[in-house]
Amino acid sequence: MADKWQNKDKAASHDKGRNKKAHQKLEEWRKRHEAINVLRKAYQEKIPGWVVKSMEFEKEPLSMARLKELLEIEKTSSDILKERRMLCLKQQENA
Repeated sequence: MADKWQNKDKAASHDKGRNKKAHQKLEEWRKRHEAINVLRKAYQEKIPGWVVKSMEFEKEPLSMARLKELLEIEKTSSDILKERRMLCLKQQENA
């Protein structure tokens, strides 16, 4: 029974060490990315890679080129929708 508790204590101290290292890395990363725009841009650059990896994990492979193509299509579609909304609002104001 004592061995069981010793193993739990070792695991807990190992987790604390990992948490401390992760926290240190996070703090270092935050110092390098102090400005919010820099931080936002760093995330935006990483997200497509995460999406591709996630799709691979889900057994739905997606190339980076195809993802970028889909995002451009989405951007264009949302721009069209915005223009239509603005046109409808102007028509309602004029009516």
